[in-house]
Amino acid sequence: MSTVTRTSAAILDDLVSALRRGDLERAERAFAEGAIDSQSVLRLADLNVRRQRWADAAWLFDRAGELPAGAAFKRNLCRNMACLAEHRPSVCALLAGLQPSADVTIAASSTGHPTLAARQSGGELAILSAGNRPLAAAEVALQQLRPALAKGLAIGLAGIGDGYLLYRIAIEETKLLLTTQVPVFVIEPNPQIALHAMMIHDYSGQQGPIAQQRFNWYVGPEWLGQLRQTAALDPYLGTPAVTIGFTADAAAVREGLATLAKEIDDRDTAARANIDAYYASYDPSQLASLLAPDAPRKPRVMLPTTRFSTVLQYSNQDVADAFEQLGWDVLVPIEPSPAHRLYQCGLRRDIEAFKPDLVLQIDHLRHEHNGMFPTNLPFACWAQDHLPNLVGDAGKHVGPTDFVLTDGVPTYVRDFQYSASQCIGLTKLTSVKQPSGTTRDVLERVEDVVFVSNASRTCDSLLAEKLAEKMHPVCRDAVENAASQLLESFKGTTPITTYVRVRELVERVTSASGFGFDRDAVRTIASWLYHPYCDAIYRQQAMGWAADACRELGLSFGLYGKGWESHPTLSAFARGPIVNGPALHELTRRSLVNLQVVPYLCLHQRVLDGLSAGGFFLIREHISDVAPQAMIDLLVAHGAGDAMSVPAARSALADADPVVQAEFESILQSCRDCLCNSGVEDPIEYAQSLRQIGFLVPGIGVLPQFAEVAFTDADSLRQRLRRFMQNSDERRELAELQRQSVTDRFTYAAGIRRVVATIAERLSGGLPNRLTQNINVEALAA
Repeated sequence: MSTVTRTSAAILDDLVSALRRGDLERAERAFAEGAIDSQSVLRLADLNVRRQRWADAAWLFDRAGELPAGAAFKRNLCRNMACLAEHRPSVCALLAGLQPSADVTIAASSTGHPTLAARQSGGELAILSAGNRPLAAAEVALQQLRPALAKGLAIGLAGIGDGYLLYRIAIEETKLLLTTQVPVFVIEPNPQIALHAMMIHDYSGQQGPIAQQRFNWYVGPEWLGQLRQTAALDPYLGTPAVTIGFTADAAAVREGLATLAKEIDDRDTAARANIDAYYASYDPSQLASLLAPDAPRKPRVMLPTTRFSTVLQYSNQDVADAFEQLGWDVLVPIEPSPAHRLYQCGLRRDIEAFKPDLVLQIDHLRHEHNGMFPTNLPFACWAQDHLPNLVGDAGKHVGPTDFVLTDGVPTYVRDFQYSASQCIGLTKLTSVKQPSGTTRDVLERVEDVVFVSNASRTCDSLLAEKLAEKMHPVCRDAVENAASQLLESFKGTTPITTYVRVRELVERVTSASGFGFDRDAVRTIASWLYHPYCDAIYRQQAMGWAADACRELGLSFGLYGKGWESHPTLSAFARGPIVNGPALHELTRRSLVNLQVVPYLCLHQRVLDGLSAGGFFLIREHISDVAPQAMIDLLVAHGAGDAMSVPAARSALADADPVVQAEFESILQSCRDCLCNSGVEDPIEYAQSLRQIGFLVPGIGVLPQFAEVAFTDADSLRQRLRRFMQNSDERRELAELQRQSVTDRFTYAAGIRRVVATIAERLSGGLPNRLTQNINVEALAA
């Protein structure tokens, strides 16, 4: 068989045709035939430059071999222009339309690196590299900017200069909170300087300053008008907080930025006045009428949040979805990108335009916004995490139109000076839904038994790390002694598993030392011993039981989370981390049994989401799961269901059978052990608050048929695994029963509906009975 060798001209024709079609694979095959010399490739590349086919020209320059300096500048320009055409087409069009100019040129620096020279007002060309040393000048400038970069402040380049600093900023790795990025404003009034910088630097690629969305380009004499328009349309982008410049235009750029900042400030002042005027005559009690079926308009809720969070932004979106389901207009102020910030002027502009009837923010109170939200505008804080800004004396800042949503109402009222009338019971909620038409038994199985947690560090390693901290020797001895006794308790039948009992242990140990530990020192030691030390023992003891049971029963067992691969006894079961969200929900559905093991009430976000997703759980029974429930059941059964304190409960049970009274006192002590962390809480009040938020349902429990899925030791876990592995129908029925209970009580729509109704009633002057919400919750759960 003969081989036909094509001429270089034919191959070039094929190559050009393929490039015009965008068929890079065919172009590569044509080029691979090897009959095209580098000069032909360069001529073809130059032709594409003249035709402004930037991507094709760059492709050809990349395959022309070693390039002379002039061709290398062209290659950089083509790469950059192709990138600009994709990401910043207006800048690309501006630069592509420029005519040749002698006012800016590429020059050699004293170090041999190319730099730029630009004509000054006097007519002479001046080098744009400080000291005519481009790399050194860029490094000095970067050092000046690093404090601002570390704070995440917006950087403004008042002129690109020779372009070296722009490149350095683009590749600089600045570690900020979570996904936060430093916004950079690239301002170059002289487009010829920008064009020539594109020749000596390659800014293309996903990590370059063209493609990175945190870089904002304003090129040409109209730069200020462009930035002014951006500021009007995108107030959360802001303007540069720190500027640095290298050209004669730098002073004019700074002056223009100062003018724009003054305009933004004036506009913000006007917005503040408009907001104050609107809400001065606003009646917050009208919320009730806006919830009525014949309301004149939809109620409006604003839900400020931040993308710089691991969980809250997603919970906030679930809240937004719930409000929309309930018929509200919703606005969610959030940074549009990692390089945006929630500037006050932007938030105020949203308030002015949207005119919310309610503001709800997770983990933040109104007063933290320094007057942003008028007092006539109802403001609700959902305290999902007991953060420093919510505790201490934070309650004194809560006014009559402020509401705090929390699962710890008694604690907030007693310890943090919150008014009871402004607190509403609300726990964490779930939005996860089981996909329709799918059940665990028709899905491909991932594991027989699964546990998901990052609590993989052993108690020994935790203790060693703690003892290595700087502390008084007597304190170190107390920590070590208490830790030893705590660990020893898990070898018996009555392990220490509550903060109250851990604190009592620490009190005994420190008292015996004779050193005179104060209350804060005892609390500090007890807090660490409970979490993470006791938490690790409690979880990993159960994982040991599960591993043994799975070996005996021939079941697969997977530990998902960080660090299990390094565990001395459980590493064989490590499966690596899993991302919270759809991946975790799918794992939960596809696993026959999920384990829930926490040294507190089992209704944690993991089990709420997991049950809602369609998973089946076995749960290590904790005293928090049963003692408060037993108390509520006893009170309801003997006509004391409305008692809100220990004295009230004893009074209501005064005529009860002595056996009942004795049972009450026994359960009361168990409730103190798991509810009264500071020692002054009223356990009845606390149990009733758990009932109010839907955790406890009389006659049902934390979950329907909870006793059927609970285990307390290795033997009961083994029995539960054997039973439910052999009976898929029972497993499926229990999972569905508990899933329905969770979705009825703990979906965002159900929780938000209750909260909004309570806020509206209180704003209208009514204070609903503290157990009003219980009736609805209990009816749903039944």
